[in-house]
Amino acid sequence: MEASLSKRSMTGEFNHEKIKTIQMAIHIGDARALSPLILHYQNYVFQIAFRILKNREEAEEITQDVFVKVHKVLDTFKGESKFSTWLYRISHNLALNRLAKMARDPVRIQSWSEKQLQMPGSENDSWEIMEWKDRKKFIGFALEKLNTEDQLILTLFYLHEQQLGEIAVIMGIPPNNVKVKLHRARKKIETIMHQILNEEVWNL
Repeated sequence: MEASLSKRSMTGEFNHEKIKTIQMAIHIGDARALSPLILHYQNYVFQIAFRILKNREEAEEITQDVFVKVHKVLDTFKGESKFSTWLYRISHNLALNRLAKMARDPVRIQSWSEKQLQMPGSENDSWEIMEWKDRKKFIGFALEKLNTEDQLILTLFYLHEQQLGEIAVIMGIPPNNVKVKLHRARKKIETIMHQILNEEVWNL
């Protein structure tokens, strides 16, 4: 599938008979059998991925990955739900998996915006006079002092702007637990940020 995605929106729904025809064609080795599905649903899949990842290139890659997987597992679709519902689950899960990997990448902090740099512990005069590059550096230092789970939940919430329910799916824990863990992680990074900022001011 080409990386440049069609702007045509998904209209209608492939019925079960059409899906069965494509399943049979794939089963006998027709390499182009999936093309109608790709053309019809690629924008739908892209929008799902983009909503989660908020990055066009990543969303395009996930869109391609989704249809590679669909090609492999289309025979498992039994028509018990709408095809778009089945496709949504695959797209949603692959996008969340990619997001979890992105959130664990410390290099990603370099792309944080001014809004995303307003984390707990940053509300003081020392923080306000810092340049962006210094803010990123100190947040990076603070995150490195946290455990992997705290790093992940803060990055998902602040950088990727995910809701508690989405974070719960990514981390495999109940939404109520996410709320508690996020609160604790905020407190931890607030303490660390104050320590780092105080040390920086002391060394001026």
